[in-house]
Amino acid sequence: MIVDREAPSVEAAGGAAERNGTKLLLHLTSGKIQTLTDGPSCFDDLPKTSSCYGYEFIRYERAHGVFVVHQYHYEGGEHIIIDDRSGKLTQLESDPYFSPNGDTALELVYGEDGYYSGQPRTSIWRRHGGRFILEWSKPLTDGYGEASFSILGWRSNEHVDLEAVPSLSWSDAGARRFSIKRAANGWQVIER
Repeated sequence: MIVDREAPSVEAAGGAAERNGTKLLLHLTSGKIQTLTDGPSCFDDLPKTSSCYGYEFIRYERAHGVFVVHQYHYEGGEHIIIDDRSGKLTQLESDPYFSPNGDTALELVYGEDGYYSGQPRTSIWRRHGGRFILEWSKPLTDGYGEASFSILGWRSNEHVDLEAVPSLSWSDAGARRFSIKRAANGWQVIER
């Protein structure tokens, strides 16, 4: 059950998040409470439609001023970044990985549904006015074939290292490391 799975994350938030039945309560630093309410259970006798959704608390990144929540549906889902001051929401397809100062978020998306199907891509989101706006997005297919991608870490707020690990159908070249770095003309992929 989602509530059981999210309990350690809620506890780790140190009182900034709590679950009350179908309601996920996020305590904003402004003193307000952002409430996310689950829809009808996906396992009830109700039709499996868009009314079947819920929220799973993933984490509170206090240093970055954001909550991360997974909104699940009967099929699929997305991640939501919630600013801990304003309560403004930004919807992403996958779990964001934040830069050291928290003003930039990187997401790796493996398909149109945010899962492991379709063409992988990476997106860079920049914080602006309590929300994150899409700043850059690029498919990760050039020369990588079928691979899984992982984030190795941020070198700075504008430079992140990644790795592509080949699937069985890819060449014998082995894992490839590359960076995404902000330059004067925008974000660029740099082979290492």
